[in-house]
Amino acid sequence: MPKLAIPKLPSITLPRISIPLRGGVGVLAGGIIVAVGFIGFLYWKLPSAVVTIYEIPESFSDTADVAIDPTATVVDSTNRIIPAKLQETSVSGEKTVAVTGKKEIGDPAKGAVIIYNKSLTGRMFKKGSVLVANVLRFTLDSDVSVASASESLASGSITFGKATGSITAEAIGGKGNLPASTEFTFKDIATSIAVARNDQALTGGTSREVTVVSRADMDTFVKAMTKELVDKAKAGLVSGVSGSDVLIDETVTTEVAEKQFTEELDQETTELHGKLTITISGISYSKSDAGKLFEERLSGRLAQGYLLVANRTVVALSNVQVKKNGTVNAHVEATAIAMPTLGTSDIQKALDGKKLTAAQEYLRSIAGIGSAGFDFRWTLGRNRLPINPKNISVTVAIQE
Repeated sequence: MPKLAIPKLPSITLPRISIPLRGGVGVLAGGIIVAVGFIGFLYWKLPSAVVTIYEIPESFSDTADVAIDPTATVVDSTNRIIPAKLQETSVSGEKTVAVTGKKEIGDPAKGAVIIYNKSLTGRMFKKGSVLVANVLRFTLDSDVSVASASESLASGSITFGKATGSITAEAIGGKGNLPASTEFTFKDIATSIAVARNDQALTGGTSREVTVVSRADMDTFVKAMTKELVDKAKAGLVSGVSGSDVLIDETVTTEVAEKQFTEELDQETTELHGKLTITISGISYSKSDAGKLFEERLSGRLAQGYLLVANRTVVALSNVQVKKNGTVNAHVEATAIAMPTLGTSDIQKALDGKKLTAAQEYLRSIAGIGSAGFDFRWTLGRNRLPINPKNISVTVAIQE
């Protein structure tokens, strides 16, 4: 075959066209990566949630007779003794009350009487001797010496010895103004020995009724003032009991420390002014101390994984008896609350990234949890918890 020579085609150089697509794609890809990373960072960092777990409490109760002793300093669980404190305060107050007492004032009747001595021996009638006439009593103002009676043998008659003395009525008033020729007898001397008679009427007896301070008025003042001060003092006593201390009502006593009156007893006036100071005292105990005593008794009855809630033990006293030595015996009923111990850090890890329904189902599976509440922050939706467990805050509350 004859050799055929294929002619060599001339080389053609095509022009180089530069399209800036490679660099743009890089920048765009880099931007996308950065944006995705930033969004991922925000998705990891920002979303947060507060999960409130409501635990179901277990209630336990116990009763015991305890001694509340002011001399004790610590709780004695073995002997059931709770320390106590003596609380005391004083208050004063002034008050004016109307006077209601009535009294007759005036002057007694006075006058002269002739004393007749019927005995055959002379007789001395002492000052203060009592003479009686018409049920009214009179007294001699001074000693009176009366000669003896004399007997006449010729006529057989007896002449009584006589002397004049002054008398004063024991009671004030016009009733003592007796007329002349009134017969008087001696209270302690027989009429066969001595009698008396006035030749002139007794005079000077007067009386009028006035309002004066009576003992009842003073008692009324003390009673009214005490009531006001007791209410005030008790409020002060209760406010002075601090912290968990409780005042035992049955131990509260009051005492009048001082009373002063401007007016005196039987003084004529229309008002009584006075000042009263009372002291009120009582015994208090600490509820936390009582709770400690029962917490030790109740701890042995708790199920595994449960603990008593601190400061949630409620105590109530009954049949309170105050002894002479200041000790108080009482029957105490205590109610305590126990809650399950939950590992919140484990719950945080278990909840991260879970859907809300799955999180609720998981929490309900844990013993002692009744319900849960979810509060989301910086999330696009409320159906999923943050994937970062550190952004999940778990708090525990008691389901009331």
